[in-house]
Amino acid sequence: MQTPVCELCAATNYLCSGCQAKLADGRITELDVQVAHLLSKYKEKFALQKVQFDRALDLGRMAIILTSSDVSHLVGRGGKTAQALSKELGKRVRVVHSTTDSRALLEQILLPVKPTGVNTVFTQKGKQLKVRISRNDVVHLPTDLDSINRVLHSLLGDNAVLVFE
Repeated sequence: MQTPVCELCAATNYLCSGCQAKLADGRITELDVQVAHLLSKYKEKFALQKVQFDRALDLGRMAIILTSSDVSHLVGRGGKTAQALSKELGKRVRVVHSTTDSRALLEQILLPVKPTGVNTVFTQKGKQLKVRISRNDVVHLPTDLDSINRVLHSLLGDNAVLVFE
């Protein structure tokens, strides 16, 4: 199992100097540490040896867990692993496959809403990613708009814009 923190820090709830430095630098978050600890706790119970946990994002009412391994390993049989994580964190959990394809990543995060378009707009300031969503689908978004905008900027950079048409 791979996590952003070392195995010892994931097993115990204390951080070594290296992981503490990562937390202080902002390379990992407190939620990353929590999720890594929970995954280590459930490692034997849910057979999580093949899991690669990359990052966790806090959306207020929901947490997004990015993984570079197969999503099914982290969701678990019948969603039991995700349910256990959700119960421990006190918020809904969505497991998303980490990919470089921005459209695929956005579709997984915004589910059940499907973006009508993801366009690259070239401006004088540089490239800008424009994510278009139907106005009718605003009520179906998994969480509030501010949280989604924060995640877009965190994952795709400051050049991502959410537009409702």
